[in-house]
Amino acid sequence: MRLLFRPTGIIVSVSLLFGAPGFTVAAKEFAPALRVWDMQEITLTAVEACANPYADVIVWVDLKGPGFEKRVHGFWDGGNVFKVRIVATAPGTWMWRSGSNQDDGGLNGKRGAFQAVASTEPDKQANPNRRGFVRATANGHALAYADGTPFFLLGDTWLAASSWRLPFRGIPPLASVTPGPGLSFEDAVAFRRRQGFNSISLISAFPNWDTDHRGATFANSDGVFLRNAWEKFGHWAPSASVTTADGATTTAKDMADESGNRPFAVFEAREGLADFDHLNPAYFRRLDRKMAHLSEQGFVPLLETVRRDNCPSWKRYFDFAARVVQHELDHLEGKLIVDCEGSVFIPKKRQTFFEKFFQDEEKKLPRP
Repeated sequence: MRLLFRPTGIIVSVSLLFGAPGFTVAAKEFAPALRVWDMQEITLTAVEACANPYADVIVWVDLKGPGFEKRVHGFWDGGNVFKVRIVATAPGTWMWRSGSNQDDGGLNGKRGAFQAVASTEPDKQANPNRRGFVRATANGHALAYADGTPFFLLGDTWLAASSWRLPFRGIPPLASVTPGPGLSFEDAVAFRRRQGFNSISLISAFPNWDTDHRGATFANSDGVFLRNAWEKFGHWAPSASVTTADGATTTAKDMADESGNRPFAVFEAREGLADFDHLNPAYFRRLDRKMAHLSEQGFVPLLETVRRDNCPSWKRYFDFAARVVQHELDHLEGKLIVDCEGSVFIPKKRQTFFEKFFQDEEKKLPRP
């Protein structure tokens, strides 16, 4: 996978492909044919309970097809359910076998097989993402789809699109819309698509941003900054220690999703520290719907995994970065646009740091 790292906050930015609607295979032996580059979701159900499946359980499938043989990791989706997302990169027969780091018959040894067929040219015209993952051209100066068709990125920045501020309503967009208050996610995508855009940049999670009694920016009693949020002007937090230029102390903007979900639990007894060891699957399911819609409309999103102001507390109190980065990539596995040759693009001055980071994480993964 090619990852674009922003080293100042260890923020991973990934371009992704959800593809046209695929189908779900509940760990059964055979499945119907699907198009190349369409996402397939494999559901595995654990037999044994686990105290913290998000942090402790690693699941995967070993995927094999024409010219392809790799391990693809999955993610926890709540309860005892785990999912792995894959695509076929070429027509032909594809097979998979599941495994995990647990002694669990519901997660290990499940098998499946399916046939992949090529998309037609009209299919590709309707959605350019059916041309495959976007990757660098041979000279490294441009981008192209897997079939060689040039990709010229024209993007907009919607940093808060993961939140309620652009709600996903699940209804067709209006034929004509003027951007303004009340705009839906679907309407905004349709508006930009008519203008020729093909990419959106957004942040997947704002863990502890809330219009509460705390300041937009604040540190805890250890002196660790827990939040540096966008200010909600006109809403005061009298006990805050950081103020606006006019001296008014404000709280933060609320960044929950449309249902009030937040990406992580929050320790109220620990001054509003986000609990990065306990993820909320409901939040990420809502985000999945938005990502899928973008790809169905031919967009290639650029996703930052978490707002960087949470990095000081994350680094101080938790296993910094590794787990949530893995979770984000597992959600996007099989849908990553920017090529999957195993390369990592990072600044040269941080080369040694990130090489060690990935080597350490690789050592933790179980092998057959």
